[in-house]
Amino acid sequence: MPRRINKAGYTETDKLRRDQRIVIDLGLLASQTMPLEQFLRHAVSQVALALEVSHSKIMRYRQEDGDLLLVAGIGWRKGVVGQATFGIDMRSAPGRAFQTAETVVVDDIRTSEEFRPSPSLLEHGIVSLVNVPIVIDNAAWGVLEVDHIEQRDFREDTVDFLLAVSGLVASVIQRHQSEEAHRNALRAAAMEKQERDLLLAEM
Repeated sequence: MPRRINKAGYTETDKLRRDQRIVIDLGLLASQTMPLEQFLRHAVSQVALALEVSHSKIMRYRQEDGDLLLVAGIGWRKGVVGQATFGIDMRSAPGRAFQTAETVVVDDIRTSEEFRPSPSLLEHGIVSLVNVPIVIDNAAWGVLEVDHIEQRDFREDTVDFLLAVSGLVASVIQRHQSEEAHRNALRAAAMEKQERDLLLAEM
């Protein structure tokens, strides 16, 4: 049986090995102490490299605004990361992934009758995309999405890779949340002690 070779000259076996290597490398980074924003930037960069796509992004759900904010991304024009938002309704591809906590694959967003392309996707000429939820404690925190400016047939191995990455991202986010909660608890305890000491001094 002939080996399948992609445009970059990699066989399917080569690609699988590279994807596994990237997941392992991200796992090692996940165990290290670094700012969350830095890890998210590295994750989207590695995902875009592994899947040979033009764009990738991580979106965080904002309860106060009821939307998904693009917090890390590769390939987007200046000013998009940290500013662009996406809907969470079922006509939005990332919105459906967030609402259902399931993978959403769109072969051609331009002709899709099921999904409505966001202005940001149209501006960047995005055609194909895949969304996987980032789930923490059985609830969606946000969405990991890959986008490409040419039509792509994203296969099951691509989805499996993205789910593995989203799991790592979720673990890092959860650890940072726990650390932040611990720091807040220490600060609250310190303030309470300071107020108690001040009250005793006044007495």
